[in-house]
Amino acid sequence: MTGTIRNVIYLAVAIAMVLYALPRIEFGQSWTLSTVFGIVWLGFALIVISAQLYQLFGVKEATKRRLAQIKRERAAMWERRLQQPIQAQMRYRRSKQ
Repeated sequence: MTGTIRNVIYLAVAIAMVLYALPRIEFGQSWTLSTVFGIVWLGFALIVISAQLYQLFGVKEATKRRLAQIKRERAAMWERRLQQPIQAQMRYRRSKQ
């Protein structure tokens, strides 16, 4: 399944869950446990919906490439940092011989 189709399916499921649950959540009461749960649940559901919409419309190919490039640069930087102490130890051992 391609990413776009998967995002559309996830978006449809999230919207269907919100539409199903919204009439059943009690928002009219004071700050009871069920009201707080309903607000938090709705907040998470809206985050899921916005993430799916962002994936469908917001991320451009250039942004994806730039993020991948940054990730590669960070990995290379960490590898260089890890190699520096090893190389210093090897130089130290050679100088002792």
